[in-house]
Amino acid sequence: MLEVKVLGEGAFGIVDLVLVEGPGSRGGLLCVRKKLLKQTASNHSDPQTEVEMMEACVGAAFVVQLWSHVVGLYDYTLLMEYCPYGSLDKLLQVVSAQRRQRSACLDWLGRHVFGSEDIQGLKEQEARFFFACSLVGLEAMHQRGIMHRDLKPSNLLINSQRYVRVADLGLAKRLGSDSKATSRVSSVA
Repeated sequence: MLEVKVLGEGAFGIVDLVLVEGPGSRGGLLCVRKKLLKQTASNHSDPQTEVEMMEACVGAAFVVQLWSHVVGLYDYTLLMEYCPYGSLDKLLQVVSAQRRQRSACLDWLGRHVFGSEDIQGLKEQEARFFFACSLVGLEAMHQRGIMHRDLKPSNLLINSQRYVRVADLGLAKRLGSDSKATSRVSSVA
């Protein structure tokens, strides 16, 4: 059985959740459909490069896995590992909002009785864990000669085991032992 649910739609594509049930199925897969754009000075995204970078990272620890892809005339589709807990960026927003909504009484007790600061965002132990996962993912990419070039919380996804996976290799670049990255790229944070 196959079920498709749209998770989001942006200026350059659609993200679907594809649920596959049955023997040997992987469960949820993320289907990203992106429009093909002409490369310009401000748009460095190349679908073939993204696919090559993801294929080079198959089996890499803490990097989102690519299961399949199709490149058409007007768009391309990536079928990837589904990370049900979303991005680290979304987690940070939710955690910060929840910690801001605590009661005034608990805040006063925390500051005056226990001497703790008002915490927004992740606790240090949580931040260290997510940072370590990201670092191992980047190390796996660097061992394969790949530089990410667009690392930010929205490109760090949290999988079903609650580990961070490095995602969105659209701006990644392969570096040889003697090559350097001289171009400046990034996406809107």
